Amino acid sequence: MRQMKRSLLAFAILGLISMAPLAAETVEGILIDNKSVGKMKTYEAAKSHMRSAALAANAKKGGYSIIKQDGSAVKLDDRGNMLAVATLEASDKQKDLRVAAEGDVSGGVMATKELRLL
Repeated sequence: MRQMKRSLLAFAILGLISMAPLAAETVEGILIDNKSVGKMKTYEAAKSHMRSAALAANAKKGGYSIIKQDGSAVKLDDRGNMLAVATLEASDKQKDLRVAAEGDVSGGVMATKELRLL
């Protein structure tokens, strides 16, 4: 009986732990439209991408990604895309669009909670 109570308690604790929200991840890098990701293969190249190109109508329609310093890209979800457009429109910065985004990353896509220029 005592062993059964311990087992039930252990399962209850594991259940609570698995329900706990995951810590959000912060991703820093260069904000770039998805239409240009293939052209900008490195972090350094992405730094030269112009804000005006990122705000073009076809760029807005295609969404945005963050190019990290290691050259990998994290795609933003719909909320992240809306935050990216708002951030770009509010900025005077013309290139080197460094940002920090916070959210949960799964399968290379961020469920974005926050995005800000650095």
